[in-house]
Amino acid sequence: MTGVVLNQLLPMIYPDLFPQLSCKSDEPANLMSIEGLRQRELCDRLGLSYKVVAQAARQLGLSTHAYLQQQTGWILRDERYYPPGTQFQDR
Repeated sequence: MTGVVLNQLLPMIYPDLFPQLSCKSDEPANLMSIEGLRQRELCDRLGLSYKVVAQAARQLGLSTHAYLQQQTGWILRDERYYPPGTQFQDR
């Protein structure tokens, strides 16, 4: 639950850290029209140390991918993270 709340609040508190992801067209945001963030990019935007994330994930027996998804609500797909609510199209 904390991850979802953080994900909703952080863009409002720090809008310059969470600009709209770059769209390649005017179509609605989906996997085919926006570029996601790499794991370290997401950590940087959230002000998280990757080492601390890795250590916390290890303590919980999770991968760093699973830990970040759980804590932030961001969705991992094809090694990129996308904001919650992103609609993915089948390829």
